[in-house]
Amino acid sequence: MARRIDAHPELKDFYNENDEFTVTNKDRNKYQETMAGLEDWEKALLKEGKRLTLVDFSNKGGLVMPLIVEIELKSGKKIVERIPAEVWRYSPKQITKLFVTDE
Repeated sequence: MARRIDAHPELKDFYNENDEFTVTNKDRNKYQETMAGLEDWEKALLKEGKRLTLVDFSNKGGLVMPLIVEIELKSGKKIVERIPAEVWRYSPKQITKLFVTDE
């Protein structure tokens, strides 16, 4: 499939040469600094190989209700997490929940 940039190379810009997901030396240095700043228990948690996922929930209707979340893992396994309504006491509009899974 022909692209416009093939016919007009002058259209190339910064983003054609620099992929935002390419790891740079600056990224590597920042990672090393972050790892050096972790406490021992945080490093041990990372070595366990668990997946840590933060999910934001918002209370659209204003009614305080428990949350029932079904998580489907890559293997096809489904996990049902039941979060009690008391979580809304921390913030009645929005909360963030941490889920820890094996995969």
